[in-house]
Amino acid sequence: MKINYVINEIKAGKKGIFITINGEDFLVSNDTFTDNFYYPDKKLTEAEFKQLKKASQNKKYSDYLHRICSTRRYTYLELYNKLSTKYHLEKEMITSILKPFVESKTIDDKAYAFDYASSKAEQGYGLKYVVSKLQEKGIYDEILNSKEFTDLFLDNEDVLYEIVRKTDLAKKNKTIKERKRVILNLLIQRGFSSSVSKNVIEDFYKELLEEDYEKENAIHVNLLKKEAEKCYNLLCHKKNLNSYDKKNSFIQKLLAKGFSYDEVSLLLMEEYKFYD
Repeated sequence: MKINYVINEIKAGKKGIFITINGEDFLVSNDTFTDNFYYPDKKLTEAEFKQLKKASQNKKYSDYLHRICSTRRYTYLELYNKLSTKYHLEKEMITSILKPFVESKTIDDKAYAFDYASSKAEQGYGLKYVVSKLQEKGIYDEILNSKEFTDLFLDNEDVLYEIVRKTDLAKKNKTIKERKRVILNLLIQRGFSSSVSKNVIEDFYKELLEEDYEKENAIHVNLLKKEAEKCYNLLCHKKNLNSYDKKNSFIQKLLAKGFSYDEVSLLLMEEYKFYD
């Protein structure tokens, strides 16, 4: 049975023009409305109806993209995945919907990558970290490997030094050896190379004044005593360990906290004894 597609009503709304056909509403853009000469009681061919229906669907997808893009920026891949997940569209359809967003620079992966990298570099993140995150967002290697992009991370030594300084300050309750280890792990996690990180860390601690080293030594001695006492009291109550195991556990626990074997051995000789 042939279906007659008749426009029952046309109403203007804030989001566009509502066209009612056989009791079903279709929202289209003002441009679509003016380009197709729609009016009440107009009969549409099946092809015209399908064209209007497609225009209405495309407007829905486009409105969705405009709405989410008004709150934050997205890469092409992120928006592609959102459309695919939310509306289960075919690749060709998604590509068609995204095309005007690319042409208008609403989607601009290169600009996104450079802005993201500049921001992260200022926050203290290295090239490897940033490249990894942008690859997840679908940014092409052509952009990430360009000299213009990698040059964004050339002058970040001051940022690195500030990370070392702040982390050192926050870890004053640990030995310098342990602080160095913590800082190195942090810098590597943030995408800086191991060699560059080690050099910055060593340079930082070389710049400590003699009086700073005296303070650090006093902190180190007090910390060793505190940790040794805590460890000793804990092991003394372990009845399932013999004296040899207690001694070995004592050594290993303090070594793990950044103290040297020599200073731990000296403590065992002078202050702490374990008995069965």
